[in-house]
Order: sequence, then C-alpha cells, then structure tokens
Amino acid sequence: MTRNWRRGLFTALAAGATSIVACSSSCGTTLELTSQGGFAYVSSPDSKTVEIAMLKSTTGECTVPQLGAKLRVDDGRIVEPSGAGATFDPGGAVITFEGTGNNGVTLVGPGRPDTPRPDNPTTSDWHDLKWVPDTRPSYSSNPLNPNWRSKTDGRIVLTQGTLTAEPPSAPGAVVSTWKFKRTSDSTSFEQAITDKTHYSVHLSSNQVVINLVGARSSATPSRIVVEPLDKRRTVALTLIGTHDPNAPQIGVGDPLKDFCAFYELLLPVPPMSERLIPFFLGPYPQQTAPSTPPPGNGGSPGAYCPGDWP
Repeated sequence: MTRNWRRGLFTALAAGATSIVACSSSCGTTLELTSQGGFAYVSSPDSKTVEIAMLKSTTGECTVPQLGAKLRVDDGRIVEPSGAGATFDPGGAVITFEGTGNNGVTLVGPGRPDTPRPDNPTTSDWHDLKWVPDTRPSYSSNPLNPNWRSKTDGRIVLTQGTLTAEPPSAPGAVVSTWKFKRTSDSTSFEQAITDKTHYSVHLSSNQVVINLVGARSSATPSRIVVEPLDKRRTVALTLIGTHDPNAPQIGVGDPLKDFCAFYELLLPVPPMSERLIPFFLGPYPQQTAPSTPPPGNGGSPGAYCPGDWP
C-alpha cells in the first residue's frame, strides 16, 4: 500500500524558473515534505528517527500489488542535475537530506485517539499523528521484524525536524470514521484516518541536497539539489503513492483490504484472521454531511488508504 498539504504543497515549478532572491549564507532554507499514501511510518525510539517506507508487493492471503510512488519538487529550482524534470521515481532508494542534523524527529500527537474523530474535521484538528492509524497496541506479541527494511521498496530517513498529520485527501474521509476489526476475536476500535503527513525542518544551508542511494530506475539521479525561489526560503517536496484509478470504489461497510500489507512487517506475521482491517463507516453521526460521501477508490493504495505505525 502506498498513497498534498497547503504548507507543503505549492504550484509545481519548472527547473528553469526565475532567479532566486539574493541571500546571505545565514538565511538557511526550510524543507517541507508532504507524504500522501499508504506508507509505513517506523519510529526508532533510541535515535528518535522516523523512516517513511514504501512497501513491496505481497502475495498469498494478503495479495497487494504495489504500483510505486513519485517524489516531486513542488516549490524550488532544481540546480542539479541540470535540466532535470520535477518528478522522480524513488522506488528502491534510501533517501536522506544533507544537513538535517541528528537531534531527533518531534512527533506531534502520536498514538491512538481517545475520540473517534477530530472535534472539527474541517480545521487544523487533523494536526495530530494519532489520525494515522497505530495498530501496535494490539500486537505486543508481534514486534517489528528486525529485517523489515528488506520488505520495503525504498524509504525516506528523517533524523531531525517535526512530523505532523494533515487532513485526508479524499473528501469522504474528512467527515467519516472507520472501524478496525478482525475475525479472530472481538478486538476493535473506531477512528477517523488520514493518508497525509507533513514534515518540516530548517537547514542552515541555502539549498536542499537530496541523496537517493540504490534507486531502481536508472533515470533517478543519486543526488538532487534544490534552491528556494523567493524570500520565503522554502523548498517543498511531495511523496505520493500511485494507485489504480480504476480500482473498486469503497462504500459504506466495505473493508480496506490492502491494509493487510502492513502486517507483513511484523514477526511473526499474524494470520489474516488476526489482522485488524479498517471498514468504512461513512459520515460521523454528529457531522453535517451528505448521507453518502464522495466515494474513494480502493486498491493500491487507493484514495482512502492511510499509513500505519507497524
């Protein structure tokens, strides 16, 4: 499973855009990364780092074909490689940002929510990471596989900065909740979910250097250098998961089957009957909304597909 926010998403700019406002070396640059898709968010408490992982396709009981992802420069001028377009294939790559430091990533509002949805889903109440599903509390006997990285198709390593959640990309998900349940027992919980996060970090450098090691595509450069375009001194990127626009629609009562892929990173991998899967409940009762929200595609990752903290 794999799956844009106003602070991190701006009009796409061509590599040959206009000149940059002059700035002394003390200005620095703010890097903003919006991730939209069903990515695995893996936090390492010891180092306080977070890795945003793209999953490989799975087979068997949990068959989820992965269609890849795109890394896009939404705000900034690409100075290296010269003449490069704004979109890259990150598949297979380990992606890092030079100069971000190693003081750890601040996670804003992680864990499970104590209410099913944001108090006001049309506002910044989506800021907390608790709206990105956290299934870990129900799998204390199934820790993360020490070799989990071998089961991924590339990842972004964050070592410093702040990570928050953002409102979901699908309009129907903004006003709706989901019920996570499994057939093996009565364990369940209800919550709203989002497929988007926002990462921000300030760099002392006047450009953002992106290193991509091991990219599967020969067209993907191993190093991308981006400079801010104006006095806001911001470079904005988007990591977005690709999904089949012709995938089946998700309706009220339907499961988001592809969520099963996150459990492939656990050890031992729980059988299908023991995997908590989200079922779409539709609009929250107290929320003023159409009786049937705009449908979203299922599939991989699908418009509703959220990330998870395995």
